[in-house]
Amino acid sequence: ANLSTSHSQSKKNKKAAAKKAPSMPHCLIPCAIDQDPYFRMTRDVAPRLSQPKPSLIFSGFFPALQGAQSKMSASDANSTVFLTDTPKEIATKINKYAANLSTSHSQSKKNKKAAAKKAPSMPHCLIPCAIDQDPYFRMTRDVAPRLSQPKPSLIFSGFFPALQGAQSKMSASDANSTVFLTDTPKEIATKINKYAFSGGADTVEEHRQNGGNCQVDVSFQYLKWLLDDDEELSAIEQQYSSGEMLTGHLKQRAIKVITDIVGDHQKRLATLT
Repeated sequence: ANLSTSHSQSKKNKKAAAKKAPSMPHCLIPCAIDQDPYFRMTRDVAPRLSQPKPSLIFSGFFPALQGAQSKMSASDANSTVFLTDTPKEIATKINKYAANLSTSHSQSKKNKKAAAKKAPSMPHCLIPCAIDQDPYFRMTRDVAPRLSQPKPSLIFSGFFPALQGAQSKMSASDANSTVFLTDTPKEIATKINKYAFSGGADTVEEHRQNGGNCQVDVSFQYLKWLLDDDEELSAIEQQYSSGEMLTGHLKQRAIKVITDIVGDHQKRLATLT
């Protein structure tokens, strides 16, 4: 997940990556020092995807957290605090907002001096995240001026759905909720065939007549992320939506694409010492 949000998913960037062009945009990630091991691994893996290594800004987390908390109140969390929330849940949410805010600006001495003077040259933070984080960072943008800090900007990234569909959630404790980079070809095939949510009809006759729903079909959603050939993806979408392609055929194509990518990753990983 860290790696998938550390580079642009635009077609322009994908073409630049394929050509290994030096003009590819680099990602600047604000984080606390405890995230360093994860993003070190991200920097190691990025070249295997022909992507530039992201750069990190380590924040002085705890002093910044205290400063953020001092500028916040329960009313700041109105957009995401519900009537059914307990006092403990409200306090937990406010702490999370403060954590977001404290890592959304540089903790360098230079930036602190610029903030004290409200200088226009202060660096702005660009944050890659999923759409579910929007309420938290909206609140972050509201509170930032109270700390004399610029409002952060966001890039909303899409994520793989769980195999059971968008209404469920991936979990490391549920091996069947997603495909792992350590899975064998047999495990990948079993997971896709058995657990990947289908957008097809209940019977072949109904599917031929009404077609499948690519918007909810997990196999198609995985292909949407992983298949490099846009023309083939468009053809699959048309054939599946019209009923010409059945769910089983779509799953077999997804299995082939995923297995190739995971297998290539495992081979490259095995060369590391």
